[in-house]
Amino acid sequence: MACSYLTERKITVNYARETVTKSTNKGCVQGSICGPTFWNIIIDSLLQRLTDAKVHCQAFADDVVLAFSSESSSTIENAANEAMKIVTKWGSENKLNFAPQNTSYGANEKLKFQNPTIQMAGSQINLVEEIKVLGLIIDTRLNFRSHVAAVCKKSIEIYKRLACSAKVTWGLNSEIIRIIYTAVIEPIMMYASNTWAPATELEMIRSALSSLQRGFAIKICRAYRTVSLTSAMILAGLLPLDLRIREAEALYKAKKGLSMDYLPPGKELEKDIANTERPHPAKAMSIEYELVDESDPDPLGKIAGPQIYTDGSKINGRVGAAITWWTNDTESEYQTLSLHPSCSVYQAEMYALYRAVAMVKASREKVVNILSDSRSSLELLSNPRTGHPLAHAIRESTRNANAEGKEIRFYWLRAHVGIKGNERADELAKIAAQKADADYDYEKIPLSWIKNKIREETILKWQTRYDSSQTGAITKTFFPDAKKAYATIRKLKPTPVQTQIFTGHTGIAEYLHRFKLLQSPSCECDADKIESVWHIILECPRYEVARYDLEHKIETKLEKRKMHEIMENPEKRVEFLSFAEKAFREATSRHRSMNRKRNEETPPTAPTSAPTQKPQENPENEATTLRTTTTERMLRCAETAGKPGIRTRGVALFMDENTERLGIGFGSPWGKSSVSLSPGLANLINGSTSKTILKKENL
Repeated sequence: MACSYLTERKITVNYARETVTKSTNKGCVQGSICGPTFWNIIIDSLLQRLTDAKVHCQAFADDVVLAFSSESSSTIENAANEAMKIVTKWGSENKLNFAPQNTSYGANEKLKFQNPTIQMAGSQINLVEEIKVLGLIIDTRLNFRSHVAAVCKKSIEIYKRLACSAKVTWGLNSEIIRIIYTAVIEPIMMYASNTWAPATELEMIRSALSSLQRGFAIKICRAYRTVSLTSAMILAGLLPLDLRIREAEALYKAKKGLSMDYLPPGKELEKDIANTERPHPAKAMSIEYELVDESDPDPLGKIAGPQIYTDGSKINGRVGAAITWWTNDTESEYQTLSLHPSCSVYQAEMYALYRAVAMVKASREKVVNILSDSRSSLELLSNPRTGHPLAHAIRESTRNANAEGKEIRFYWLRAHVGIKGNERADELAKIAAQKADADYDYEKIPLSWIKNKIREETILKWQTRYDSSQTGAITKTFFPDAKKAYATIRKLKPTPVQTQIFTGHTGIAEYLHRFKLLQSPSCECDADKIESVWHIILECPRYEVARYDLEHKIETKLEKRKMHEIMENPEKRVEFLSFAEKAFREATSRHRSMNRKRNEETPPTAPTSAPTQKPQENPENEATTLRTTTTERMLRCAETAGKPGIRTRGVALFMDENTERLGIGFGSPWGKSSVSLSPGLANLINGSTSKTILKKENL
């Protein structure tokens, strides 16, 4: 097949209604399925020669990396030059020429002596400060600052596009932004993180990661851009990026057996079967299963032969499994199995199936039916490509049983539908889980348990950092515990107003005065009182009646020290947030620039001696007229916001029940009737990703 692949080949090009055909017997078609295989066959001899020369080499496709280490620069120089001779000789034998100008090397600057001189085919190889290998930039100082800067730049470009369509009160949904962050940004930032994870201990690296993550966290929780990183992270439900990178490093080491920090003493990790130990793909076995129709009056009537029911259970941190053999609707044998407390219910279900197959092999029956209520376990058995050790053992045992002339049939039935055998297996599994045996039938640790331990350690680190942070004081009062805060936030899904309450960054006097947008931080109720978050919630007499009603409903006195208890209680939380949102909407409304301008423009009205009777109108028409009038007034305000001679633009998006209109105000000394919009605004109007010209419309 290889000969026919490399000979009698033709290249055909169709261009300008002409066809040109040329024969070729060299090279491999770009993107060919066989191309990587042929290249691996060719380069294998080079890798073998380098290995025999005790050179550490790593190859991926046509990228080959050689690594040398020594305390002496001359030793590295000699070893590298010898390796280059091997590579050059191999290339000439295989009619492959290596370009020295396209080959480079980097040296760790911790060497005590001068950098080595390395040559290839008589030409000196260039010494560079950075080497990019499979997307990872390795610098001579090994601080990976360049790599972090590169991935941050790539992520920032995505953030800029996202920011155009994700604002505080409109735009992309928070969950969509979260998906973009977790599915796009985190993989970009965490690429090859097990290599450069120690660099996150450097303050400059951690600062770069935090700066990037803060922008996405603010977009997710829909907070003001002045919100601190601490508050944004808690309200967005995100873990610090440097801790996530450390998580990936710890998980990688645990998978490769490089770290035993998270394993119980004397236990080993449950690992997939290596590809070399699996059967040939042509001989791979798939175990199919059938469904038991519980709606049938006699669901087991069509199943002939003995039946084995399996089940697994986990109670109070203990794991058990059970199998029970039934013949003619009567139990004849059963087994209870105990697993290590770190094992999962999924492992218990799989191990019960494994022991059921072993029971069939030990019996004299020729046809046996195995019934399980774990569909995920049966789906795993039906996939011949999976490397799960228990699934592999079940398939091999089933293959051996078939070779002995026995037939094993697998069935899935729904749990707790009244089938006696399944109910008995469930009862035995719970009994097995409550046994206090020290000798376990199965005690390999699942990877999920390792992940949970790593995440627990990460949360503890995040909690310590959260407690010691000098920012986010108001957020800490509502959510002092980071772990509980995540559960609350995911259920609550805060609105923009709620986020402003939790952070204190909202349109109240204290916040506006802090950023020099208001002359005084005083509250409307008393000039000596600062209009803060806690003043509005706990003290302000304007909301005394609503506050009293709230305290009566939740049966709790409103105090700062009780805020976290209110937020953790679903019923109290709903009532409290309803009160807080109404209060803050009213408090912030008086500071809005639109309201201030309207109050300034409204002329005083002279009192009348007697009220005039208003003619009756259709309420629906009145509401429509009011909405239209309000929209037109706001659009006029946006239109006249610019000042001639100054390049300023005011943009506003107005929405009501029926319409959505975009108002843009701009000033021009030449009386232009159009304005050029940026791609972000153009995207809002017509979905364009380039600049757009918008014409002025007179009202």
